[in-house]
Amino acid sequence: MDERIEYLVLRCEAIADPAVRAEVLELLRLVLALHGAGLARLVAAAAGAPNLEALRAAWGRDEGLRGLAELHGLTLSAEVAPGASVGGRADFVPLAALAGPGRR
Repeated sequence: MDERIEYLVLRCEAIADPAVRAEVLELLRLVLALHGAGLARLVAAAAGAPNLEALRAAWGRDEGLRGLAELHGLTLSAEVAPGASVGGRADFVPLAALAGPGRR
């Protein structure tokens, strides 16, 4: 996938029309900035949360995170079966549990 992204960015940089090229590259920068900010907010919420329920609550209060998750068809408040344990930790949530149906 990394090679494909690099190839497509190079193709965008080669667009002959300077106005269109500038807008396409600006779009790429803005999308990357949006995702970078969202990831930073996820990490900050995780660092400040004393437990899984507090983390889910923090994510749920953050309109920007909810919007970013919705954009990708994800849910940030996936339910885990009560008493479920992974690797001996009841508060562990596999990444797949944060994905919406059919997403991995």
